[in-house]
Amino acid sequence: MSDDSVKILLIEDSLTARRFLKALLEQGGKNVVIAQSSGQEGLACLASNSIDVIVTDIIMPQMDGYAFLKEAKKLYPHIPAIIVSCLYKKNDPKKEKEALDAGAFAIFEKPLGLVNQEKEKADELLSAILSAVGKKVLTQNKEKISIPQKVKLVVFGASMGGPAVLGEILSKLKSPFSVPVVIVQHLGEDFGLPLTDWFNTKSTIPVEPIPFGSKLENGRVYLAVGGANISYTDQETIVETHDATQKGSTPSIDIFYSSLARSLGSHVAAFLLTGMGNDGAKGMLELKSKGAYTVAQHPDGCPMYGMPKVAVEMGAQKDTLKVDEIVACLNAIGSR
Repeated sequence: MSDDSVKILLIEDSLTARRFLKALLEQGGKNVVIAQSSGQEGLACLASNSIDVIVTDIIMPQMDGYAFLKEAKKLYPHIPAIIVSCLYKKNDPKKEKEALDAGAFAIFEKPLGLVNQEKEKADELLSAILSAVGKKVLTQNKEKISIPQKVKLVVFGASMGGPAVLGEILSKLKSPFSVPVVIVQHLGEDFGLPLTDWFNTKSTIPVEPIPFGSKLENGRVYLAVGGANISYTDQETIVETHDATQKGSTPSIDIFYSSLARSLGSHVAAFLLTGMGNDGAKGMLELKSKGAYTVAQHPDGCPMYGMPKVAVEMGAQKDTLKVDEIVACLNAIGSR
């Protein structure tokens, strides 16, 4: 086993699917895949092996994938988990919420082959797994956290894995909180309202959809729930923006962060959390150049160390913080 190989626990009760997924995830021997047929076998495997990431089906006899993950996350909360299922079709808010509740940071359609759309599903799954464990390659030099003094707005940018991390952060905020909080989370158009409801089961302060055109209130968390990009205006409101040239996931973190750099500058505390790709890094660099306080999530506890890694490589962050450090920073900001 090489130093850069990934050790994957695969739970799949179908022998045919298990063989295919094991071969797919091994990537020609690059990764080590321990394949089990039930949740009970998976728990036993976790007890005797050092696992980097869990991949599980949903429908299985005796203990389904949800029950397995809930038990596994109690015992091994640090191991990122992915659900892969034929029951899921992309942008299904019900299944995405069920996956979050079980402790998975993402759910994917199960690939059934390596041609056309099935290959796209396979490539997406592999990218997620490699990004989830890519955090192992970076270490952090511990430095004193710098708490910003004059913050008017806190903003989070997140993609895959974001809801779980944000749910943990929101559950630990102290109320009352002295400034508005905005969440720019990549999500399907139909998942915004269910995610708002889910955040409200976790958060110590109210979470609601962004009220376009109205000023934001202190002590509230605002989530972009549409399928469009958003911008912050000089009138201290948020509006939807439609740019046909903009590619990638929506809402765009870069677009919103860039608008904050123009409108609020140094009065922003911006956090870039888990996610694949590079969205948010460029916008956060713009914010930093205007004197804003910028934070990239530390790789420890970051399900998908992609976007924060790009921000660090660009030098867009003032601090690189773990989740508990982010919470401490936020509570210092919110108590002023």
